Amino acid sequence: MDKNGKTTIRDIADACGVTIATISRAINHQSGLREELRNHILQYIETVGWSANSLKNRFLLSGNADKNVLILCNSWTLNGGGKDTLQETLSLLVSRLEGDGIIPMVVFGQNLPVLERCIEHPPYAVVLLTGSPLFFDALQELRKRGVRVCAGYANLECSQVCACVRTDYEQGVVDALALLRKAGCSRPGVFAGLSAAEHPVDPEHISDLPTRLIVRKLVEMLPDFDPKRDVLGDCFGHPQKLRTLLAEQTYDGWIISGNAIAQCFLTEAEKLKLRVPEKLPVVLFGSEPNQFDPLTRLCRFTSRADEIAEALYAKVMGPQFPEPEEILLPCRRRDGSVPLGRRRRRGTSDQEGAK
Repeated sequence: MDKNGKTTIRDIADACGVTIATISRAINHQSGLREELRNHILQYIETVGWSANSLKNRFLLSGNADKNVLILCNSWTLNGGGKDTLQETLSLLVSRLEGDGIIPMVVFGQNLPVLERCIEHPPYAVVLLTGSPLFFDALQELRKRGVRVCAGYANLECSQVCACVRTDYEQGVVDALALLRKAGCSRPGVFAGLSAAEHPVDPEHISDLPTRLIVRKLVEMLPDFDPKRDVLGDCFGHPQKLRTLLAEQTYDGWIISGNAIAQCFLTEAEKLKLRVPEKLPVVLFGSEPNQFDPLTRLCRFTSRADEIAEALYAKVMGPQFPEPEEILLPCRRRDGSVPLGRRRRRGTSDQEGAK
């Protein structure tokens, strides 16, 4: 520790059993480092809170004093990954900046104290791949100091204080409903992650932004849609209520938010010998699964990670100082390997349904 008792980069290196140069590569998201080692270092840094206390030194490590760019993420960004995910957006944005000779600093967690520290040592630009109303005062102060600020995957209110790029889930819902209606669905349900809750207590406070936007649009479009009844949570992987609804065929189609949630849905449907999506039409809002994943059977609406990264890059490096605005990018639709089956009304014979 230094004379003030604060953790130094040497302390971090010693604790992780690596060199200072390795720490620099990890925090600046540079190549040449095993992913498991990078994750270990970043998780340790978040634990000790070094990102907030050593920001000036970390800017010096970036190798570009004129245009140092800070990218802030949640710690869960370290998990998962794949096509059309937040992790892909991060990777593409970093590569785009590195192509211009800029080595961005990527900080996982400790977002608010880092932003407050930035006010003392303003970078050239701050990109948030997260968002919270708690950040707004710091973001406004940074903009006053000439810092370029933009956000992706942030909550809706972020567009009040900075340029905000997000996926147009609302139009995606319009397209998804059109597909379900074409398949004969008249009453869709929503299956999503709601923590331990079976139904949202307040739909406007659903923590997951895509789910919240999907539900909001369904309320707008379907007069009989009641989120407190028609939006169902997985209850941390224990979806007893889903089993009941599937068995009773309460809904003739489903919109699912999230890949892990969709896996849970398919598992429960399989137990009941329900053929999805041939006999039970389902549309997924999530990321692109690998080619051997059962989710490839489903029609999917995903974010355009490449276009989000490019839009954020344009705001950071463009000739104009970015102003607060909301930039909507359309969902990318991918048809499933199995077409949506057409639902028959109850009491309709197979011969009538085939007409």
